[in-house]
This record gives sequence, structure tokens and C-alpha cells, in this order.
Amino acid sequence: MCSTPGERLARIGRAIDELATDSLAPRGAESDASMHARLAGIWDMVAELDPELARRVPDYHPGYDPGSGKGAGTGAAGGPGRLSLP
Repeated sequence: MCSTPGERLARIGRAIDELATDSLAPRGAESDASMHARLAGIWDMVAELDPELARRVPDYHPGYDPGSGKGAGTGAAGGPGRLSLP
């Protein structure tokens, strides 16, 4: 079942709020890799909601090359859209 854009925006907002709260927790609450994975998941949700924004990622992140497989992945919608973090 597909959600409405408003529902998806609310889900993105909750994910961002949870990540922000967890980032303020004492060090060791979560690994950096876990935080990076969660941030990448948020990016996937944004890319699914706005494919045009996902298409423009190379303009903002010069090292991103969707054809190389390095620093790229597959977004939740099945197309390019995931920006891997170091």
C-alpha cells in the first residue's frame, strides 16, 4: 500500500528527529556506522519522494558517480538515489 506524500514527509521528519536525539546521546550509544546507515536510509526516503533531487546529487557531491558503483547505491524506489557515506 502506497503512502501519501504527507505521510512520507512525516516519516522522514520522525527519522530525522530520532537521529538528532540519538546523536546527542552519550558516545557509544550507537556506532558511527549505524548513524551513517540511518542517514543513508533517510536519504533513500527523500530520494524516493523527490527523484529530481536525487538526480541532482552529483551537482552537490562531486565525488558521486552513479555509474561507478562507488559512493552510490539503489534508492528505495529501485533507481539511483542512495549516497553512501564514508
